Amino acid sequence: MQRVQASGAAAPPLVPPSTAATAPGTPAVVRRNRWRAVEPATPFTPLLSTSVIVPAYDCARTLPFTLAALAYQDYPAHLLEVVVVDDGSTPPLSLPELRPERTRILRVSPPQWGRAAACQAGALASDGEVLLFLDADMLPHASHITAQLRWHHALSDAVTLGRKTFVPSWEQLPFARAVELAKQARLSEAYSESDTAPHWVDDITAATDQLHRADDTAFRVFTGSTGAMRRSLYDAAGGMDVVLRLGEDTELGYRLAQQGAVFIPVADSRSWHLGPPTVLVKGAESRRWNRPFLANRMALPRWLREGSARVWEVPLVRAVVQADVHDYETTACCVDRLLAGAEQDLQIDLVADWDRLHAERRSVLTDTRSDQYLLHERYRCEPRVRLVREAPSDVFPSPFRLDLPVTAGVGRLTVTRLLRAAQRRRLGLVGALVPGHGPDEAVRLVRTAAWHRARRHFGRAGDRELGEVWGLRWLDGAELGIVDLHDARQVAAQVPWIGNVVPLRRRVRKQSDQIRVLKNRIAHDGNG
Repeated sequence: MQRVQASGAAAPPLVPPSTAATAPGTPAVVRRNRWRAVEPATPFTPLLSTSVIVPAYDCARTLPFTLAALAYQDYPAHLLEVVVVDDGSTPPLSLPELRPERTRILRVSPPQWGRAAACQAGALASDGEVLLFLDADMLPHASHITAQLRWHHALSDAVTLGRKTFVPSWEQLPFARAVELAKQARLSEAYSESDTAPHWVDDITAATDQLHRADDTAFRVFTGSTGAMRRSLYDAAGGMDVVLRLGEDTELGYRLAQQGAVFIPVADSRSWHLGPPTVLVKGAESRRWNRPFLANRMALPRWLREGSARVWEVPLVRAVVQADVHDYETTACCVDRLLAGAEQDLQIDLVADWDRLHAERRSVLTDTRSDQYLLHERYRCEPRVRLVREAPSDVFPSPFRLDLPVTAGVGRLTVTRLLRAAQRRRLGLVGALVPGHGPDEAVRLVRTAAWHRARRHFGRAGDRELGEVWGLRWLDGAELGIVDLHDARQVAAQVPWIGNVVPLRRRVRKQSDQIRVLKNRIAHDGNG
């Protein structure tokens, strides 16, 4: 769809993308997930304290390997702490003699249990500026942590992903040999290529130019076996969801993405996973279990919710409509059009001072708040409408926010087309001008990830800032089916369900005609 100028109103200017690489030492702002625009200093001066969180459950055989490899990391020891979180192992785990100097063990207390609970407990108990999650059956190379931390010193938005390969039969490496190789930074010699298997995320990174050209589902490659982020980013995303028993890393990755994270695969942050991954051993069972839990919490990727026109915990779109700036008929027309649209995965925040409504005696026909009473009654039972006192400042973790003027009536496919433009062109803002009006009364679809990144770097998320971090585009509202509800005739003519009923009536008429023909044939055959 082309960018146009509507009804003589000048469309807001497009913001040219930033293409120049960020110089070392300069605060970096990445556009979309184009992480190659950042050039970390080489070499760099380590300054960030780092907490390595190791969730552990019944892994007494592999934990000594992991801690031995961590003991010989080349990241400064005074900036490094290791927190092993025992998730109810039987017997309880103990720390081996060979381990990093600042290593301690915690135990998850019932009723909490599971990897997510262990990771969250470790994060809360640690104090590093960067959190690096590492499974208790990983064998990290000596530069594993340094390779990832190099990016965190250059980019506060970074979520780094260490490279891992799988060793199906790790028992072939004696512990003494592993210690010797770790001490000499020669762990790469521990296994030949024929002894290892690649991780499934390698296929995704290869198909997306190492995530440089990934879409808004880049977070799928975030696996908890080895990955790091700033604590501030982790906290902003809300930490681990301790209710989840599987898939907690993917779900955290989704929320990190909505916070504007940049996902970076770090090829030189090498490690070996001691044993096959769960997805290979029990892949079908894992996917079956994860599907409903992730679908409720993650609006992306959209195939998670295919074939389900229903209400989800996290809607794809949060629409915001002011309910106290116009009359009942106009507001109801605006909201009903939105509810009747083809895009059903949305929630509407209807904003007004609903607390002013009361059940005391009043003149209901002359009350100045009668419009609000009518709106309250109209939508109080609608599950996709929330009656709120204030417009939300943030719609996280929903990936999109739709700001809709109450005098803008959307068409059946308006929201679908706005989303399509945002997804296909990977935009932070898609705006549509209402026929006859300028940008002040425009429809705006804002990407949550772009909003957070812009706020973090610029202190605000206006159109220019959103365009800088993700890109923007303005479309013709009339072409999208938007009508001006200032026109009383548009409101009076609005019957939102007609669009659904008319095709049904046509189908019924067509079926009636077919039945009539069939009856005539039966009668004819019977007489023949």
